[in-house]
Amino acid sequence: MICQVRQGLAWTFVIQLIFLGSKTTGYNVVKHQLLKTRTLVTVVFLLFPLLAVSGIYRWVDADGQLHFSDQKPNVPSVEEITVENPNVIASPRGKSGPGSRQGSAGAAAAPLRYKTLAIVSPGDDEAIRANNGQVSISCTLEPALGTKAGHQINIVIDGRRITGLTSCGTTVNQLSRGTHTVYVEVVDTMGKTLITSATHRFHVLRTSRL
Repeated sequence: MICQVRQGLAWTFVIQLIFLGSKTTGYNVVKHQLLKTRTLVTVVFLLFPLLAVSGIYRWVDADGQLHFSDQKPNVPSVEEITVENPNVIASPRGKSGPGSRQGSAGAAAAPLRYKTLAIVSPGDDEAIRANNGQVSISCTLEPALGTKAGHQINIVIDGRRITGLTSCGTTVNQLSRGTHTVYVEVVDTMGKTLITSATHRFHVLRTSRL
């Protein structure tokens, strides 16, 4: 349907050129006739991609007028113009199916790689006065914790895990007097360890009860 519309528009343009040219009179008729003929030939060849839908015929009538038509006329000395089909190169189409969406999702879900995880407090081999047995544990993590990916922080003190943390710090209660160990780790939703800090030893000092 689109090809037929384009073909009709092309022929309308050619006919308008012929009609406008036929109105010229006076001493300039011959010169204008030659110019019009050249113009028509040029236009037809430029419109070949649109006119190539069917055969094209060319003939000159008794008045010397040059005509073109996609239907063979019943006149002598008609000439059929052979037009080769233009090469059409289809533009590549991007994949928009489920596979491409999965690929985009896979790229967006690339695993987060942590660079550093370190304990800030308590310092390694630090002595802490804590008569109530409370010790604050804090750490630094780079880049920030991927909470959207379900990552969590575990603090492991004396082999006992405090799990499910989403910030790099907590307070541990009821620590006895003496030496303790602590390290921090980041785990994913499957419990796989993604990064671990160095282990710190610290010493809790409490007033003895006599």
